[in-house]
Amino acid sequence: MIAGCGESGSDILDDARHATQSAPFLIAGGSRSFTASSKNLTVLVSRGRVRSWTTAKEDLTWQPVQRCYERTTVFNHADTVDIRRGVVPQDLQGVLAHSRDDGRIVFAHGAGDSDRPGNEYAFALDASGRLRWSAQRSPRFGAIAPGRWSSTRYRYPTRIGFTRAVGSRPAPIC
Repeated sequence: MIAGCGESGSDILDDARHATQSAPFLIAGGSRSFTASSKNLTVLVSRGRVRSWTTAKEDLTWQPVQRCYERTTVFNHADTVDIRRGVVPQDLQGVLAHSRDDGRIVFAHGAGDSDRPGNEYAFALDASGRLRWSAQRSPRFGAIAPGRWSSTRYRYPTRIGFTRAVGSRPAPIC
């Protein structure tokens, strides 16, 4: 079934973008490398180590040579907002949605330039319309084979699950 209930594929993606961005707690990625965000906190974890801990007032960034976290109070706050906004790309074309028992699968492609077509995307939505996973790859281009799919899993934990995933404020501070 395509789109269903009179909704276009673009409307479904807009709803998914809104539902995902408005979730109180969001974790995108795997178990050892992920981005966790809430209204007041964004945490980047790579290979089990907190690389960045960002609140409205400060940013703590891991400095591997010094083996401590550098504290900064002057930084680009828009970057942390863009992490949540970038979950579903804005300029998608050819959006097709297929309904399933446990949600929807949505396929789309990005706007390319004059030399090359845009990336291909696939999204799985849960029954409430939020993202469960997304995947993207570069498309076939003439004799060049398409790229490998890179995927991201999305979780919506409770406050306790979020706290357990990100831990407490990192230390030591440089």
